[in-house]
This record gives sequence, structure tokens and C-alpha cells, in this order.
Amino acid sequence: MTDDDSAPESDNSDPAHDAAKSTKHMIPKSRLDAEISKRRALEKEYGEFVDGLLAEVPEHLKSLIPSDLGPTAKLTWYRAAKETGVFDGKPKAKVPETDKGKPATTPKDRDVSTLPAHARIAAGYGKA
Repeated sequence: MTDDDSAPESDNSDPAHDAAKSTKHMIPKSRLDAEISKRRALEKEYGEFVDGLLAEVPEHLKSLIPSDLGPTAKLTWYRAAKETGVFDGKPKAKVPETDKGKPATTPKDRDVSTLPAHARIAAGYGKA
């Protein structure tokens, strides 16, 4: 006898008994409809809350908000973007001040008084 010939044990059970057992734990349709309507109302309220929150974003930055996301994903994206400072108008990362002195490649003035005469003459003509 092969594995394909054996019948599973659940096929031998009484179908009437299974139907009676499954109806024992069912929720009444009226209660289910009430819960579904409550959930839809909460989802609508949550969506309006997220839309109100995103309405505070400046107009020139609204194009950055992904439109294909649901309310929860939009709120998560908005919070992450707000932490980076995108909507504040000023970056959170501090840029260090640059050195305002002369660049390091600027040649220093040479003291020509210690040079021989022909080197001083060449330096005067800009050849040294």
C-alpha cells in the first residue's frame, strides 16, 4: 500500500457534527456589521487626522509626500522626514565654520636680504 492510497482520518468524520461545532462559535451578523462600521469610522477619522497633519506642510514641500501610501505609512514617513529637519526649513546637521585665513597654498614672502646679489636682482624681476 502506498501513501496515496491511504485516506486521511478527517475524511471519516461526520460532516453534520463539524457544521454544528463551527456554528457554536460564530459571531451574530448584526454584531459583526456593527464592529465593521465602527472600524470604518475609526479608519476614516484616522485618515482625516493624517490629512490634517500633512496639511501643515508648506506648499512647496507637499510634492515630497508620497501619495500612493496609506494613512499609517504616510504618518510614519512624515515623522521620519520631520526628524531629519526637511520640513523645518533649516538643517539639523551643523556645518563647521570654514577657515577665513589665507589658503595653505599661498607662497610666503621670502627674505631677499640674505641672498647673493644676482639672486636679489632675479627676485626683483620675478624670476626666483
